[in-house]
Amino acid sequence: MMNFASTPKFNGYQSSDLHAWVELENGKVMDYPTKLLKSQCMLGTDDLKYVAFDDKHQQKLIDIYTEKFNEKLKLGVERKIVETTYITTIGYCYFRSIIIHNKLKEKGIKSKIVFGSLGFIQGNGSVFYEFG
Repeated sequence: MMNFASTPKFNGYQSSDLHAWVELENGKVMDYPTKLLKSQCMLGTDDLKYVAFDDKHQQKLIDIYTEKFNEKLKLGVERKIVETTYITTIGYCYFRSIIIHNKLKEKGIKSKIVFGSLGFIQGNGSVFYEFG
């Protein structure tokens, strides 16, 4: 029997096994389209479960990934892939989140970037965590 990731897990600051999304003040999550997310997972479903890592990890992860983002942003702008690759391709969730967060901020819309785990709720009610 396969061992499935049935609990969200913080794997440390150096691990890329995490997910990032934008959350509006009203709690609405802004993420990749569900259809795209589930297409990347063997056990993907239409029912998603987001679990944020502890608050103590959020700011440190923001600092780490902001530095990575700033390093990569110049390359992305040079190659004109910021609005294509970084926004539409799975695997750039933090880059996507910071871009969306900044665009919302420019419009006066309050939001925050959240790091955590993303799972897919299965037919039996269990959750398979693919990211984080």
